[in-house]
Amino acid sequence: MKHSWETAGEIAGVAAAKWLKMKENLVATANRNREKMDGTTGPVKQLIAEADVVFCVWSDSREADGVGTLLIKGRRTLGALVSKSETQSVVIEALPCDSAEMAAAALLSFGEGLYFVSDRREIAGRPAVSDGDSLTVGAERIRILGVDTPEIACQCERECRAARDAKAFTEKAISSGRVEIERTGRDRYGRTLARVYVDGNDLAALIIAAGHGRPYTGERRQSWCP
Repeated sequence: MKHSWETAGEIAGVAAAKWLKMKENLVATANRNREKMDGTTGPVKQLIAEADVVFCVWSDSREADGVGTLLIKGRRTLGALVSKSETQSVVIEALPCDSAEMAAAALLSFGEGLYFVSDRREIAGRPAVSDGDSLTVGAERIRILGVDTPEIACQCERECRAARDAKAFTEKAISSGRVEIERTGRDRYGRTLARVYVDGNDLAALIIAAGHGRPYTGERRQSWCP
């Protein structure tokens, strides 16, 4: 799809009422692009490389129109377009995703240099740790991107022990320095999906390096039980 800078402004949230109509176009584009997907990263990389702006699009019952979207490339482009008075055009593409988790994985999988990643912000106070890969800041529940740890609601004794150890590690880590959160979207449970940093270090990488979690990008979770 090729659109003028006015439409790009709508996508960026300048005219929210018209954004719903734009989402209809994105859904149609995503459905067409789904036919090009072959289960490999090749078509995805090509689609992203050839577009100025790319959104992931998926079905989401929490949205009024049933459509979830995540901008994964081109926020600076949109910002530059809507700040100029002359008419320009941008190529906007829609990548079909199965879930918010897949969209977040797409945002991160091909490198932060290519995609827009939301601003990293320091949080006030200390978040509460739900388990090794989940935090709570006030009323906001946060799922740490890039890692999967054993669940406190465990299925076997081995997972129970590992879950307690993972939670203790995360509690110690976030109490040791400045905590920053880089939000990217929401999962199907309503939790914020975010990269979390402690003194500039990726918390997910710290958890994995310490042996308390596995790398995770949204695929089916593996069991922690024998």
